[in-house]
Amino acid sequence: MSTVAQQQGIRRRFPRQYPGLESDIQPVPVNSRYTPPLKNIELLEVAHIFSRLECRILQGSAQVLQNHTLNEDQREPDEQQRLIRLEKADRDLLDVHGGKYQFSVGYLKDRELLREWGFAAAVHRELFRQDPTSNDQENYQIATASAKGLEKLASPLPAALKLAAEKGSLDVLTRNAIGDKYLFLDAIINLLHEKLSTNRQLPTWESISENLRELSSKASVSKATTTDENIGSKAFSIILWTTFFITVFCSGPMLAYAWNFSDRKPGLWAEEDFFFLLQGCILQVFSLCWF
Repeated sequence: MSTVAQQQGIRRRFPRQYPGLESDIQPVPVNSRYTPPLKNIELLEVAHIFSRLECRILQGSAQVLQNHTLNEDQREPDEQQRLIRLEKADRDLLDVHGGKYQFSVGYLKDRELLREWGFAAAVHRELFRQDPTSNDQENYQIATASAKGLEKLASPLPAALKLAAEKGSLDVLTRNAIGDKYLFLDAIINLLHEKLSTNRQLPTWESISENLRELSSKASVSKATTTDENIGSKAFSIILWTTFFITVFCSGPMLAYAWNFSDRKPGLWAEEDFFFLLQGCILQVFSLCWF
């Protein structure tokens, strides 16, 4: 910010607009250092794109907080704690980008950093209020460059979300968590194109959310059908092999008994032909049950 008065003005306004900003922020498991890693291929692609956006958001929020009071002794305890948390979350994401860790399995579902997206939208809104022809045009230029950078980073996100939905990987919790942050991104980009009088190219969340929901539903139905088919195939295999083994184990003792104990006189129950007949009857019963 260019003046102390503007810094103090932002500091006064934002807590009233976003009352949750001043609360304590608990650690967010963004990487796999202490939690299981994210393994889904489609969600990993979404996470890589989304995390770069989130890094930019966190870095911007931290910079604004640092500019409020350059002297750490002048910062309020909640503000100082929040700044430490932002820097920690940013480092955790950079560790993932550097290959040190992987994304945590719950990263895309997390909502703890949602407040920073709202804070970023409020900061951009305040900066875009500046007159680009006035002495404060530097702030306007900063907001324009920041919004353009966010729009560029977000450009591959809709396609990645669509692929994840088609594969059935985009569950409701993940979709809702991403959508809540995407709405703040929409606000920033809408302000940018409104000020520049240009057409927006990046799809809004409103335009893609319904399609993502439908694709996820279709994928869920398809997965359920595939599961039923797999169960049917397993049941068929179990019945087939059970029939085979029962037939073998039933006929074996009968043939052995017929051979060892039969006096081989025609017309007696101990005749070997009687046991062959009994074996054939068992096979017929299994055949009838199968059909």
